Amino acid sequence: MDDRPKRILDVLQKTFTLPKWKPSSEDPFKTLIVTIISQNTADRNTARAFENLSNKFRIIPEVLAKARASEGVDFPEDEMNSAVIVGVPYAEPTPKVKAQIKYFEECYPGHGREYGYVIPAMKKASQAAGRPIRTLDDRAAMIFLEYRFSTPYCQQFFPPWIQSNLKILPSEEGAISRELQHFFRRVS
Repeated sequence: MDDRPKRILDVLQKTFTLPKWKPSSEDPFKTLIVTIISQNTADRNTARAFENLSNKFRIIPEVLAKARASEGVDFPEDEMNSAVIVGVPYAEPTPKVKAQIKYFEECYPGHGREYGYVIPAMKKASQAAGRPIRTLDDRAAMIFLEYRFSTPYCQQFFPPWIQSNLKILPSEEGAISRELQHFFRRVS
């Protein structure tokens, strides 16, 4: 019987430490957030990044869905090398937003919703995606998890630096993981 797999496993175990699995009695949502943070973050930074996030927001779905983690938090070194934008961050249609749309519609007929609703959301998504980029040498993976980001209509509102680097992935299992592995091998 071939013992190469066992020898390879032995070498790997001697070379790399096994991750420490801590069964979580905590909320499954917090476990999910830690898992997402840990995907492309060094183990020593995962806990620190989660703590920074926890200090700014209560870690519950309702709060994080409305949180603006893209603003006001600095992540040193390689602590934040990815940004995931889940959904187009459209503003709630409050009376103020509706008034802005109406105003733009009066000033620019046929473009009120675009100028008062769509463009601000795309600007917010672009700013959040660019959060990990702080210097000309920084590289980061930016993941837009929403099919509308792949439409030509929404893409036209991205800044050129996003438009020229945007890659639409197929909706298949493992596509994002493969692309992230390729990206981080290429930029490291």
